[in-house]
Amino acid sequence: METFNHINLRIRKVKNEDLLKAIRGEKIPRALADKHTRQCVIRGIRYHYGFGTELRGLLPEFNRALNARCIMSNEIPDMNPDCPEDFPYCIWHPETASEATYRELARRYPNMKYLVGRACAVAGYTDLFLELDLLPECHIAEEARESGHLQIYDAIMKSAVKYNAMNDYTLEIFAPVPGNLNGDTCIRAWLDI
Repeated sequence: METFNHINLRIRKVKNEDLLKAIRGEKIPRALADKHTRQCVIRGIRYHYGFGTELRGLLPEFNRALNARCIMSNEIPDMNPDCPEDFPYCIWHPETASEATYRELARRYPNMKYLVGRACAVAGYTDLFLELDLLPECHIAEEARESGHLQIYDAIMKSAVKYNAMNDYTLEIFAPVPGNLNGDTCIRAWLDI
């Protein structure tokens, strides 16, 4: 297995063939200085369990992707609560974990409860969603509606006030603030395109 280090973060020249291999989870290109190369590697990690594990610790973006892949493969990674860049945002695409995995994830890392709630909306884990006792969150509602899990959607929509606790474009979780469903949620179906 090849060792990757900070020297690889200075190499920019990459072949298209290497990018395709990264996307397919076949080979990590050496030229990790290129943003598009890193994005292809991250895609490969998210879709192919076991790919890219030698990149752990090289960059936060690789750590997040590896941690997301672990979660979706029903393994809860050890993440440092004092290191927010280790925590993945999207833990429901390209696949969802089991309800038991998400339950344990929320127990071990309470800062991920809204993300677990969103995963419940994608997977239809209504019981776990209700156990989380979250404020009625707009992104979760939109995800539940689009995924056809109307019990979760209805549970949120019956509240007079809804909240935003996520930003799909900055990949952040924040203290819930009043909000509205406005169609800006990057739902799972869009990620499949």
